Amino acid sequence: MSSKLTSAVILPWVMLVAASVPLSAAAQTPEGVATFESIGITWGPPEASSTNVCLARYREPGNAWREGYPLVFDEKALEYRGSLVKLSPDTAYEVELTLKHTGTQETFTLKTWSETFPVAKTVVLSEFSNETLKITESGSPDGYVLYTAPSGKTSTIDGERRRDFNVAIDASYVIVRGLILKNAEKNSIRLHQGAHDVVIEENEMTGWGRLGELGWGSDDGAIHGSETTIARIIVQRNLIHHPAADTNSWCERRPDAAVSSSGTHPKGPYAIYLFNTAGNHVIRYNTVYSDEHHYLSDIFGGGSNISREGFPNRDSDIYGNFLSHAWDDGIESEGGNRNVRIWENYIERVYNGVATRPTSVGPIYIWRNVLGSSRMCPQASPDEDVRGEFHKAGQGSCSDCSDLGVFVFHNTVLQPAESGLRYPIGANGGAVGRMVNTTTRNNIFQVAMPDSGYSIKGGHSPSGSRNDYDYDLYNGQFRNLANEHEMHGISGTPVYNPVVTLDPVQGRGIFVLDPLSPGYDSGVRLPNFNDEFTGQAPDMGAHEAGTPPMEFGIHAYRDGRKSTTQRP
Repeated sequence: MSSKLTSAVILPWVMLVAASVPLSAAAQTPEGVATFESIGITWGPPEASSTNVCLARYREPGNAWREGYPLVFDEKALEYRGSLVKLSPDTAYEVELTLKHTGTQETFTLKTWSETFPVAKTVVLSEFSNETLKITESGSPDGYVLYTAPSGKTSTIDGERRRDFNVAIDASYVIVRGLILKNAEKNSIRLHQGAHDVVIEENEMTGWGRLGELGWGSDDGAIHGSETTIARIIVQRNLIHHPAADTNSWCERRPDAAVSSSGTHPKGPYAIYLFNTAGNHVIRYNTVYSDEHHYLSDIFGGGSNISREGFPNRDSDIYGNFLSHAWDDGIESEGGNRNVRIWENYIERVYNGVATRPTSVGPIYIWRNVLGSSRMCPQASPDEDVRGEFHKAGQGSCSDCSDLGVFVFHNTVLQPAESGLRYPIGANGGAVGRMVNTTTRNNIFQVAMPDSGYSIKGGHSPSGSRNDYDYDLYNGQFRNLANEHEMHGISGTPVYNPVVTLDPVQGRGIFVLDPLSPGYDSGVRLPNFNDEFTGQAPDMGAHEAGTPPMEFGIHAYRDGRKSTTQRP
């Protein structure tokens, strides 16, 4: 066995464009890319193979080792990839990687991001402006440039439908904090080519986006960027609501649709739209909502979907958000998804919760999210509506894609009841799509209409699809599952105690199972993802019994406390 202590190779932002790194360029020295609470790992030793499993451990130096989830092997790139999650910010971690068959070992150290950003210069804005704030002055890693309101007052930038942007950023190491951004013709905040290492926090954004025929919108994001150099954008604790335009549902044909198109795919504004950026973003603790006449298309998304980049591309975290009002996906994480993590988001009033069609590079980890109501057609009665699914999965047509892995752990599909209806108003699908290399564990896949809804529906035949479904609680149908799937799964309906509650203002929710419910103490241990379970075994679903309420949105964990389901 060989063993040596090295420093992690930290990828600079210019190296984060996935298209610039060929699949054959395996990293023989481990590469680590950090965020506040995660570390993405890539390692391509000469002994790498599909039969030589790569185990991971981590610790704060001097403390006991903790087991990580095993990395997965990419047969095309000849490298292992994976993530360590639920880490503490501003903390050095020692990471040990071991190949089980050959005993090859590497150890490296890497520090997670600090949540405190040093400020070298503060630009205090006026209380009101109707001109675009153009940010071109960059700070440095040792001192950001902060743009904010006067102390104790507010600062409003009103585009008055005359300015394309409220704020345009073409600089790095910048903080935009505490502004009210209104009525931009296109975007509340536009990220240009020079934007990297930008913190967007505690702002309110409303009234953005172009108005088309009959009030339909375009794909304008409140926060919008499409340059391949855009990297490390941190979007936290922002209130984003009520775009200027509306989005058509899947059942409404737009008059401006192309003749050759069905014209029914939702098209309209986004809260966050990032197109083929360099990744390494964090989007957390934001609240997004609207009303019945100003729906979003996707809440978080962008493109390009059938690619090795896409949104959010790579080494990114999306967590703790409260997301509502979209005719397509709450989170459309499609494209590369190389070491992407999505957890503890509450999503409702959408068609699909989380979409990954496709994951062309991978892996992506989706855990402890909660999905509430789902609709497809506003014209139909909810009892007649098709509904969506929690996880819209699938394989794309990317010729050099790896399809490395999609891990779906501990998510809950709720079924809220509504007076006068035969069926509850939640989704009618759990994990659905042309899935490849997808692993599900410990989910509650409760569908609204069990006779027609699919808890798991794979478009591929079981042979060769490399899917692995087990330990899920379900009440719906299955399609294209081999006999060995869900050998430990439970067919039944969850019973919650206390009754499911959600405070949409404070963003606190309780979704724990009753001790007599199917799925209670019936899950399986997943190293690094559920080490903190409280009973004989982990509960199925997003919320472990005996732990504090889950929190989402701008008020989540304001006092510094953390749910034990999030961090040990």
